[in-house]
Amino acid sequence: MTDHTRDYGTEEDMVAQKISPEAKEMIKWFLQTYEDPVESCPFDSEDGYEFVYGGPYSASDELVSQYGDSPFIEEATNYLDEMCIEWSAMPGEFEDDFDPDTEEIPDTEEIPEDE
Repeated sequence: MTDHTRDYGTEEDMVAQKISPEAKEMIKWFLQTYEDPVESCPFDSEDGYEFVYGGPYSASDELVSQYGDSPFIEEATNYLDEMCIEWSAMPGEFEDDFDPDTEEIPDTEEIPEDE
């Protein structure tokens, strides 16, 4: 559970928690790419967060994808998991993943003209 008295993600908090320099770099990268869904995602009381920007992502999976089998992933993941378990991409982070082979572009000839 998140300790709301701590200022997670800050240099001061990572120093206080004795986070290694290698894990700090991983944490900084992660927090530039992902955020707690409470920041930008709509919330439905029945279904929870709507991950409209992608997700939910796990810190562990994303760090392994970015850094391979680094021995510092567990340390970074433990720190990030104290903040949040399910992460959303930052708004705008993955919006340019348009694939014309799978997404239809409307044919302009089929769009009715205003008369």
